[in-house]
Amino acid sequence: MARQAGLDRPVAIKVVLGKYQSQDSAVERFKREAIAVARLRHPNIVTVYDFGIAPDAGTYLVMEYLEGHSLRAEMRQHGALPLESVFAISTQISAALDAAHRAGVVHRDVKPDNVFLASTPGGTVAKILDFGVAKLVDASDPERDPLTGINARIGTPAYMSPEQCEGRTVDPRSDVYALGGMVFEMLTGRPPFIADSIAGLIYQHVHNPPEPPSRFRPGLSAEVETAVLRALAKDPPERFASASAFAERSIQDRGTIRVMQTCRFPACSPLEA
Repeated sequence: MARQAGLDRPVAIKVVLGKYQSQDSAVERFKREAIAVARLRHPNIVTVYDFGIAPDAGTYLVMEYLEGHSLRAEMRQHGALPLESVFAISTQISAALDAAHRAGVVHRDVKPDNVFLASTPGGTVAKILDFGVAKLVDASDPERDPLTGINARIGTPAYMSPEQCEGRTVDPRSDVYALGGMVFEMLTGRPPFIADSIAGLIYQHVHNPPEPPSRFRPGLSAEVETAVLRALAKDPPERFASASAFAERSIQDRGTIRVMQTCRFPACSPLEA
């Protein structure tokens, strides 16, 4: 944590370490993240205040300071999460992804490590982090991504969509796939695919259907299971068209929604009925 003197507020500073400072890819990743988040203003997306290069500090990002921990840490401690927490987190992250997609930003690395559970006076707020490998869509040429090579595999193998695994064009439905994998893991305590190698993971994403999450969480409603499996469809047109459509479909079971009344996440409030 640092303090921004001019505005007297705490901030978090992310820097490129000296040994990476000469690597164009590291600097470009920082620049990409700054440009991506500068397009976005959303309560569930971390706010970036500044980007620059200082002679004595190197390349840096200045971001809002958050207290709390990552979703990865939450699951490492508790395993599968209560349904109310799963629905609340997925609702908030879905809203953030929709906002990013409307602004022409595809995250490409949605995973528990990049979701932060921030402690606030109103409760825990889920925020999506790290847009360093985001795809910035050029409205004049949606297929063009000047910072990514052709047929490049971008993302984290455990959560990459089949089209990412094969180096094909990505769009918002690629983030829907990763969100589906993250929700699968929140529900079951494990990702949809597990392998001993990156090649093994990629093969499963491209070729193997995921196990039904109810196999690992007995009693899970058919509505939720169907929604998760649709989000994880191999063919993008078979997935939900938006992250929010996935979140809405996964909580259609009104009996399931009632358990959200004890949720510590603010997103639960408007969903209670």
